[in-house]
Amino acid sequence: MSEISIPCEVIARLANVLKYFPDSADEWTNSIRLEDNYAMATNRCYMAVERLKASVPAPVHIKADPAFIAQCRTEAQFSSNVFFVINTALGIVTARTTMGYQYPGNLLLASGTPNKLDEWRNVIPRTPTAAPGISLMLDLTQFMMFAETAPSKMVVFERCFDAQAASIVRDRISPDWFGVFNPKDNVELHDAATLPGWFK
Repeated sequence: MSEISIPCEVIARLANVLKYFPDSADEWTNSIRLEDNYAMATNRCYMAVERLKASVPAPVHIKADPAFIAQCRTEAQFSSNVFFVINTALGIVTARTTMGYQYPGNLLLASGTPNKLDEWRNVIPRTPTAAPGISLMLDLTQFMMFAETAPSKMVVFERCFDAQAASIVRDRISPDWFGVFNPKDNVELHDAATLPGWFK
């Protein structure tokens, strides 16, 4: 059994990426994965990773229950923390907050059950994109949702993009957050943007 304390603001912010799911999403996607000293959330197109001050002994998936996330959003403005007690032997995760809220059920999606998110680190590019590739098209509604997971709500991109490869973004200020933009599941080919010929 282990306990970890995470700011409510972090949980609420990472959950922003879970507002939209592509067809490739599964039940594991609607969760926040705690692994080592990282919290990770992804909707299969966008991934947000935050470095935590504490770590967990084994990976667990915390359900992104709407009532729990709403409570974290409420308490975030008061710098509240959520305390997870993780008992993988019994398959239970309980949560209570600084302000006294106790989640009424079990927040553990599963632990030790193989799933696609076990390979989440393999999606992260270890080197920058060397040269521009296929033109990148963004759905700004989805991208805004992704940017809201960053502490400053502002992200800095790599120098080059290729819509068929994952790209790293970082927070403008915080060194404890990074995101992965992985459009390759939904690539649509478009001509690259250029200045229109009608502009003189």
